[in-house]
Amino acid sequence: MPIHSDVKVRIQQRAGISLLVSCTKMFPCGFFWQLMGFAVSGGPSRLLEFSLATGAGDAFGVFIGNLFLSLLLRYRELSASKHPISDKWGKGGFGCAFFTPVLKECAVLAAGAFCSGSIWQPMLQAVSATVKSFTLGALCVGLACGTAFFAGITIAEYIMQGKASSKIEVIRNVTLSIVVWGGAAFFVGTDVAYKGNWLAPIVGERGGETKGYESVKAGWSTALGYLVFQLLLMLLVPMGLLWTETPHSWESEQHTQGRSGQYETDEDGMLANYVSAEPGTTDKHTTTYVLMEDVGPDPSVRDSGIGIGSASVSVAESIYE
Repeated sequence: MPIHSDVKVRIQQRAGISLLVSCTKMFPCGFFWQLMGFAVSGGPSRLLEFSLATGAGDAFGVFIGNLFLSLLLRYRELSASKHPISDKWGKGGFGCAFFTPVLKECAVLAAGAFCSGSIWQPMLQAVSATVKSFTLGALCVGLACGTAFFAGITIAEYIMQGKASSKIEVIRNVTLSIVVWGGAAFFVGTDVAYKGNWLAPIVGERGGETKGYESVKAGWSTALGYLVFQLLLMLLVPMGLLWTETPHSWESEQHTQGRSGQYETDEDGMLANYVSAEPGTTDKHTTTYVLMEDVGPDPSVRDSGIGIGSASVSVAESIYE
């Protein structure tokens, strides 16, 4: 009985988007954090001004990075579409229906990035003065930044949506905050003054290089930390619960294409089973989906199998009987 959510499938479905995120979001957040830090006269000695400026740089990097990635994924989706080219660049392509939710998502992520970026320097100074172990100190700084990020996006989502996030959204936000933890932790490696810094040969800065080069090192450090923590989550987190598995990245058509069947939801409305049969056979096939949004007790089912009512779904596991 092959299980769809095995380790191999998790890596295959998550690797591509994870690498794209490291280049388009995690690198820019570290790069612009450091660039804005250089712009503050007096540097970290003017802690409040420095923290606000670097937080703004972090937020800017995440905002433009997420916007670029969304445009890239949308272009790829439209390029593969069979609709006439005239339809791709209108309302159904890059119109308000596309940009409104994307810009809201950018604003939410930027809010979290501002919170985490703003507290990084104060936390580094406090931890480096009290925690002698570099590894433990880096993890402490990262944990504080990841927690601040989670608080920032939770508040921003509530303001944007006018309601609290669903259970699945909270879980996905937690996984996102964990990779922010990793990026912020590895960012501590840029501080070559921290004794025992084993990351210094890889990402260490403040060695007299140009500001641009040191900003690149800063971006590299956050991207590297993200990739390490993201890899762990890719291996451990079940399908449908990782933050990268948005409705845009759901690719389950292959599991329902050519089959006829019906959906069954659980009592909490968080899982849905699509029970179907292979064409020309009596073999049953059950695909379990994790609902990305709450649905009512009697959701309507779209024929395409891409959603249940207004809910977006992601594959949790697929079982052949």
